[in-house]
Amino acid sequence: MKLFRVEKEKTYQQNTGDVAISEINEYTELEVHYKEEKRGRAIVDFDLIWSNGKPMKSLLKS
Repeated sequence: MKLFRVEKEKTYQQNTGDVAISEINEYTELEVHYKEEKRGRAIVDFDLIWSNGKPMKSLLKS
């Protein structure tokens, strides 16, 4: 959230990136989604996947 300077925006705090993802998809040429990585019931990481019309690739994992 700090990357996009929305850490103080309530809608971004309450939704796990859904608002940001939908805005990126709507207002840019990128197609973005994410996968939650869990240990048990706890979310421990996010894998951000994006595409600009070419094959999808992970932003954080190689």
